[in-house]
Amino acid sequence: MSSVQDLLELINEIRLTSGYDVHKEVDYRQLVLYCNPNSQVTRYRKFFIPKKSGGLREIASPMPKLRAMLWPVKEIFDSLYEPSSCVMGFTPCRSVVDNAKFHLGQNYVLNLDLKDFFPSIHQARVWKRLQLPPFNFTQEVANVVAGLCAIKIEEDGGKKYVLPQGAPTSPILTNIICEKLDRRLSALAAKHNLRYSRYADDMTFSSMRSVLSLKGEVFSEIVKTIEEQGFSINPKKTRLQRRGDRQEVTGLVLSNKVNTTRQYIRELDLILYVWEKFGYEKAFARLVSERANTPGKNKRNIPLESAIRGKLNYLKMVKGEKDKVYIRYATLFNSLMAKQRPQVEGVVYLATYKYKDFQQLFNTEIKTHVDEKGVSAFFILGETKRNLHFTKRAAGILKKGDESIHFPKLHISLCKRGTVLFWFCHADEIKLEKPIELTLSVKTLLEIWEKKGIDYAMAAEIKAEHKNEKKDDALVSILELSSPIRIHLDSDIDRNDFPSDLPDFMLPDIDLSNV
Repeated sequence: MSSVQDLLELINEIRLTSGYDVHKEVDYRQLVLYCNPNSQVTRYRKFFIPKKSGGLREIASPMPKLRAMLWPVKEIFDSLYEPSSCVMGFTPCRSVVDNAKFHLGQNYVLNLDLKDFFPSIHQARVWKRLQLPPFNFTQEVANVVAGLCAIKIEEDGGKKYVLPQGAPTSPILTNIICEKLDRRLSALAAKHNLRYSRYADDMTFSSMRSVLSLKGEVFSEIVKTIEEQGFSINPKKTRLQRRGDRQEVTGLVLSNKVNTTRQYIRELDLILYVWEKFGYEKAFARLVSERANTPGKNKRNIPLESAIRGKLNYLKMVKGEKDKVYIRYATLFNSLMAKQRPQVEGVVYLATYKYKDFQQLFNTEIKTHVDEKGVSAFFILGETKRNLHFTKRAAGILKKGDESIHFPKLHISLCKRGTVLFWFCHADEIKLEKPIELTLSVKTLLEIWEKKGIDYAMAAEIKAEHKNEKKDDALVSILELSSPIRIHLDSDIDRNDFPSDLPDFMLPDIDLSNV
């Protein structure tokens, strides 16, 4: 790759062949504009997330136009760079499990953490490395690529250009920059008969012999090598763990095998128990409360089932899909999921609470504002402001203002349509009810739809699926239920009650032309 024009053509070719947004190609002017960290255009959106150890970590997420250039650049890096065997993070087919297994059975395990990992890597260092094998970029091309991958930060009254934590190119670039460090530490480990691995900024050494003392010569050599490569150790996260005591590597426990922590299993067990015994609503409320009060936890209100599914997938990765503990929890989760959530007009009701109970359950306060334009409201969950949308009837009840008389009639639901989540206040109680027991032809199905409504027809249609009757796929695709249920509302909620200003909230038309 000898010129910036070559780079531009390759970026657009990768976008085309990899299925990225290809409606508008990246042009030369855009590339030059976005490769300058001093550009006036907004390149990154910054926000903060809590650290497990306390404090906040800044995340810089690239704006869409810059991201459209960075993903192809990452693919270029992936195709040219092959990480060494000691690198476990940001690498295909390697994980925290592989990292932990590598140190299994050792008498001594030393954990080190590189301080301010991403900001320690400067743009100039990336620029220089990209001119060396296997990349061999020209200075001009390396300058553009390094500029795309860097962000300007202000520190101690000056400016620095470093790797942002949040860009798709940053993880692999850290491995590329650390290649010399890994090579030297691997040689040091071989010299002293140690094992060495690195997962991002977490470095682990292990040994059968007592040579890893924090006051010993080997430890001093390790620290010196790290500092010579422009990094420093976070002393608060330096731990030497002996066999017989608890040994932990990248969040996993080493005993006779690699395992999750007991706390992880307890959390999974408890949330499934609450769901099974007290219902989805109480379990979801507990999840929100737990995330709000735990440092380092994501404060986004993701659905309960998504959070549990993520925990189960992690458990399967660590223990294996044939492990008895994983099978027990996965079986319970699947049985709970079989009890489908109510759906109305294509909107899934994930959890529903009485208005008067909601504030107590979530330890929050609903702030409402009523004027001639209508009703608006919000509340705080964890550290995040959430808007509350209303049906016309619910808004009318709030306008009456007598909290003790009218508010008990209201309900608040966490709803989902597609990938959009929102909180919805309504005056109608959501109930589940068994459908009629029929095996249907399409003609009968349409008659039920006409006489009793679409919700009855969809439930009955899915029942017919098991009898090998002809189905209308347009109907099935709306609800995707695995067991036949229908929705009954104390009063009708129609599509006009749902907020019209939500993104991606238009209800799908049903095509019956082929029926």
